[in-house]
Amino acid sequence: MIKYLLIMVFMMLPSLCYAGDWSTKDTALEIVSEGLTLVDWRQTADIINHNGMVELNPILGKQPSEAAINAYFIAWLLLHPVISFNIPENHRTIWQSIYIGVELATVGSNFRGGLKMAF
Repeated sequence: MIKYLLIMVFMMLPSLCYAGDWSTKDTALEIVSEGLTLVDWRQTADIINHNGMVELNPILGKQPSEAAINAYFIAWLLLHPVISFNIPENHRTIWQSIYIGVELATVGSNFRGGLKMAF
């Protein structure tokens, strides 16, 4: 089921990118953002397999269920491109770059903590 949802997300992404001020750079940054979010999603789901590990995202809580993790990340994968599309062009790169930086730090920390990215 998750694989089909991921396919849907990636199929929808180009349809959001039709504005005249949406550039190739915006598309590339959005693809990187979505890719890192997918990695974070799968690493977060792996927390369930590690006793003593807690989730640091306050929205999910310390011990989220698999359903809560899936719902959060599906919503975020759909919402992020919509937010990016609606931000004025001169602020969009800042938004996407900060998000990518946060996700890179998160994914790196998760990897160092032993979390895996399994589908």
